[in-house]
Parts: sequence; structure tokens; C-alpha cells
Amino acid sequence: MKRLIAILVILIVFVGGGLYLYLPRGNGLNATVAATLAILNTDISAQKGSLDFAPALDGDLLATGDVVKSSTAGRAVLTFFDGSTLTVETGSVVKVTALNRLASGGIQVTIEQTLGRTWATVTKLKTPDSKFEIKTPTSTAAVRGTAFETIVAQNADGSTSVTYKADDGELAITANAGGTTAVPAGTQVTVNTNQQAPAAATPIPPGPTLRLTGAAGLGYALIAPSGESCGSAGNKAELPGCLVNGNVVTIREPGAGRYVLWMTTAAALTNATVKVDALRGPTQEATQTFTRTFALGDLVRTAFTYGTATPQTVGAFEPAEQITSVCGAQATGRVFSAGTVEERYNLLKTFSAANKNTAASLVVKETELADDDQGREHRDRRRGSAHERQHRHAARDLRVDRRCRRRTGEREAAATAAQPVGRTGAEPDPRPDRQGRRAGTERIHRHVPDGSAPGRAAHRLHGRDGDDPGLINL
Repeated sequence: MKRLIAILVILIVFVGGGLYLYLPRGNGLNATVAATLAILNTDISAQKGSLDFAPALDGDLLATGDVVKSSTAGRAVLTFFDGSTLTVETGSVVKVTALNRLASGGIQVTIEQTLGRTWATVTKLKTPDSKFEIKTPTSTAAVRGTAFETIVAQNADGSTSVTYKADDGELAITANAGGTTAVPAGTQVTVNTNQQAPAAATPIPPGPTLRLTGAAGLGYALIAPSGESCGSAGNKAELPGCLVNGNVVTIREPGAGRYVLWMTTAAALTNATVKVDALRGPTQEATQTFTRTFALGDLVRTAFTYGTATPQTVGAFEPAEQITSVCGAQATGRVFSAGTVEERYNLLKTFSAANKNTAASLVVKETELADDDQGREHRDRRRGSAHERQHRHAARDLRVDRRCRRRTGEREAAATAAQPVGRTGAEPDPRPDRQGRRAGTERIHRHVPDGSAPGRAAHRLHGRDGDDPGLINL
């Protein structure tokens, strides 16, 4: 029990209140000349230069020569300095082989992908000498502004097959054995080991598609069961097969499960809608429509369950929740973000007791976790063993969940217990000894359902000014 108490105190004070632990591992790098790593799910490791692979941190800066590897459960997003992104799916290995900002204002980015699946959304390249390319064991994909998927698979005979699917723009696929194939939007091509480039690309076979259509003036984003986002709010396109075109979002070959939909508006809207259609080719197989009247600045969250069977299914929307931040909108499961911390925690305990193995999240502001207030310290001393009992219960029931941040740029949540804890992005450090504390910062803690405790894991927390990280064993 004492061990659990210590863990929670470390998580709350270090992660929540004591902002003196984390600096992105960049070895002096700046985000304007590096790629920033955002960890969506745990089990992401990185190799920097000649160092061994180590658990990656959310907010790590990667340079030429660095490698990112995801396990069978890990997912991450690399954001380059021009705004292009590369989603690294489970079981993938990618290496940054070139990352340069040119004097002409252009960029040169080369990624080497040796295994797994990635999804690239590339901003339009501005200069003739700019390039963005992905090299694989059989071929190279060159683009000038597009969205495409790359799948590298190892065959039983030791050979490699690489498939490229273009959802937007056009690819130029050059095979190592010779030849180049143009791959326009809606088509795909596969290049095997020692095979020349095919004469022409073929259409992507018709398959399941989710299409969301939002009312004019309504910003929204969908969060897939994988944790990846797609939508007009924040202009996110992390989810493979996701295209954002104004107020219409389409997702090719979506996975089954619960999708969170969060919405906001900069003006009052009456009976605003978001319509969800499940399509197979041009045929609509299921549909649901969410309708709500929004006041100025409302942030609302709901969810629906999607099934991939034939025909596809779209479940009814869950009751809408008024959320106080994007952090709460992106939290897992049932969200508790209103009232005092004690009230939220009590509601969480009551909910979890009646809903075993159901995800739930507690959203807490950083200022609420800060433990430097003398009045609180005095109250804690008087509470003594009761306070310790509260820590024990919390340590058993909560773990820190995935990071998120406001679209306004304010820092919010931390990471999962099995995932290194860090700071997202490479903006100015928000810590009090750097830029002043952000009072609006929030963090998510997720309830661990019975039987799903994270077991033994390590949190790698950075010391101040680049000190060697310490490890906290769970």
C-alpha cells in the first residue's frame, strides 16, 4: 500500500502540480527544423542517433537519423515543421533519413519505412526544390501535396510487398527494379521485391466508408477507437483514410467500435446537425443524425458505435455532454469534469462501481492538483491517515491517460501509466520558471477497470535543463 501511495503522490505532484520535470528530448533541437512526436497509444520507442531504442516521450523532437518503432499496440504521429504529418500505425518502423529546411523556403523530407503501415498528409510543397518522399524496401513514393497510405508487409518467403493507396492528390511510385507509376487519387499500386513498377495503378476496391456532414458554421472532429482524430475542428487528419473537405469528412475503411464526436461553434446555431452515413461504394447502408442548438462557444461531446458487418451499422448517438475543454472532449469513456475534484471523484467511483470494465475519465485542472498552497498543506497535515487512505483509493482506481491540448494552444492532459509522461509539441515551455503557469491546464485521469491494471511499467520523466531522466516503476 505504501508503494501505491508513493506512486500517486509522484503522479499528482510531478505530473500535475510540479512542472519542473519535463523538457522535450531534443538535444538542442528546435521544432522549426525537426519533427515532433505525438504518442496516441503506448508502446512507442525511439532510437536517436547511435543510441539504443528507448521509450519515446510525447513531445520528443526527432532529427535526421532518428527511428520510431511502434509495438502491436502503439500508435504515434510525426508532425513536420511545414505542417505535414505522418501517422505511424501499430507494428511499424520508420526512420527520418532527411529533414531539411531550404534557403528557398522549401523543405526536403525523406522517410524510410521498413515495416508496417503509415498515413501521410502532406501540405502542398511551395518550391520546385522541395520534396516529401517515403522510401520502402521495394520502391519510393514521391509527392507534392497529397494524402496517402503506405503498407509494407513481409511475405513468408522473405520477400516484401509494398502497397500505396492515394486518397488525395497524386503519387509517383518508382520501383527499385525500375519504372515509375503515377497513382492518382482513388487508386493504388503494389510493388514486390525485384518487381518493376506496374504499367498503371488500379482503382481502390469499393469498401466501407464513413461520411460525416456538418452544418455550416459548426466545427467538429471524430475520435476513432484507436485514438486518432479526424475533422474540421483543428484540421486534424490523423486517421488513415481520413479526408477533410470543408464541413464534410470521409473515412475510408474505418475500424469498428465507439467513435467520439465533439463539436464547437463560434456563433449561436439553432438545430445544427451532424449526419453520419455508412456507405459501401455509392450505397448507403446506415445513417444517424445528431441535432442540437448551440450557444456561442459551446463545446459538446457525444458518441456512436459503428459496426463493419454487412450491412454496416451506426448506433444511436449517446446523450450529449457539455464539456469545458477540448481535453474533456477527447477523454475516454464517460467524462467527469464538473464540480469540485472531490465531487467528480465520488461520481467516478459511483459510476465505476455500477459499470464494471467501462472506461471513464476524470478531468482535473492543474491548479486543482497543485500542492503548494499553505492552506491545503495544513489541511492535509490535519487529515493525516484519512488523506493517505484517499491516495490509496485513487492510486488503485486512476491512472494518467493520453495527452491532449486545447486548440488555443494551452497545455492539458498527460499520458497513460504504461506510457512515458511528457509535454506535447514544441511551443514555449509553460512552466513557472520558464513562461509562467497556464492556469487553464487540465489533465485526464482514466479509471482502470477491474482486472486491467497496467502492471509494471516505467515512466521516463525528464529532469530540468536536459538532465538524465529518472524512472518511476509501477
